[in-house]
Amino acid sequence: RFDTDDMIFKGMAVASMVCVAGMADGIPNGFDGSHNTFATFYAIIRIVLIAKYLRAFFSIKSKKRILSCFIVGFSAGAIFWAISAANSSAWWLCIPGLVFDYGTPFALLPIMPPVHKQHLPERFACIAVLCMAGNLFAATLIDSSQRP
Repeated sequence: RFDTDDMIFKGMAVASMVCVAGMADGIPNGFDGSHNTFATFYAIIRIVLIAKYLRAFFSIKSKKRILSCFIVGFSAGAIFWAISAANSSAWWLCIPGLVFDYGTPFALLPIMPPVHKQHLPERFACIAVLCMAGNLFAATLIDSSQRP
């Protein structure tokens, strides 16, 4: 919504993608009782998102109110996730973290700026490409596991 499409923004996007891979790596550990890897990478993703909103906050004067609300709400969620990541027995702190992460945008719907209609087809196309790539990857894994 507030992207600048410069090298810093693209670097932040790559950092988020790397963190998603780290989260995926941490999923099996979560079933063994250790959520730290997943929570750490999720907290980093949220911190990167907060940094994006801070950049927009200092650049877009007309949207300071909504941006400050996003920064506060997402920062509260990131704090819960970071504390949860630092303490393996505090897995339950992920729950209020998720409440802030998902609740903040819904709480701000009345003052939310409208979505750019030209971005919607692009977003749906990206989702479709990701789904096709995921299915292709899964099919490759199935095929390779059935070889003698």
